[in-house]
Parts: sequence; C-alpha cells; structure tokens
Amino acid sequence: MKRAAVPLATALGAIALNVLAALAAPGAAAAEFKLVLLARADDPRLERARVERAAPGHPQGPAADAVQMALRDSARALEAAKAALALQIVEVADAEAARAA
Repeated sequence: MKRAAVPLATALGAIALNVLAALAAPGAAAAEFKLVLLARADDPRLERARVERAAPGHPQGPAADAVQMALRDSARALEAAKAALALQIVEVADAEAARAA
C-alpha cells in the first residue's frame, strides 16, 4: 500500500507545481475551479430552537452560508492569484441522493 502512495503523492505534487507555475506566469489566463457542496435538505440539526440552545452567542447555521462568506472574504486573494472559484450547492435528501449527485 505504501508503494502506491508514493507515486500518487509524486503525481499530486507535480500537478500542484504545474498549477502554481501556470498561475505565476505573466499574462496567464485565470484558472477557474468548480466547488460542489452537498448539503442535507431540511436538516433537523438546523431548526431554530435547536441552534439557539446549542451554543448561545456563537454563529451557527448551514455550511453553505459559511462557504459563501469564505469565498467573499477571499475574493481579493483569488483575484491576485488569477483564480476563480464557482460554487454550486446541491441539496440532497439522503446518502443515496448524495452518491447520485
């Protein structure tokens, strides 16, 4: 198993270096990445009363809100790196639906 991990790690490292080189090249086109977030539809853990009791005063809510906030906060850094992230949120009912998505 360790033998397979070494070539995989080497390949992933080479891919990462190529991406960084492409981003650092002058006049390089913006790299666009797609993010897909699978969110549970009608999550009972996010009912208002339950969220308010869990940790008063601490921000809580759907992960999608946090991801969108992180993307807004990192907009300048992404622009400087000539990268763009497109977020797609897919609500799924259960694990089977998540596998199919």
